[in-house]
Amino acid sequence: MIAAGEIQHVLPEWHGKVRTMMMLYRERNNLPLRVRIFVEYVLACFATLKN
Repeated sequence: MIAAGEIQHVLPEWHGKVRTMMMLYRERNNLPLRVRIFVEYVLACFATLKN
């Protein structure tokens, strides 16, 4: 949205605290497809936030 000009940084020097996110789920063997897809989605979202 920033790149599109829809919103703009008010305090570009300010950054929030780094936080840790944990996902707990059953063993990896026989992990339901929907859980695996969700985990991959969350990892992809956080990977784009880091860059």
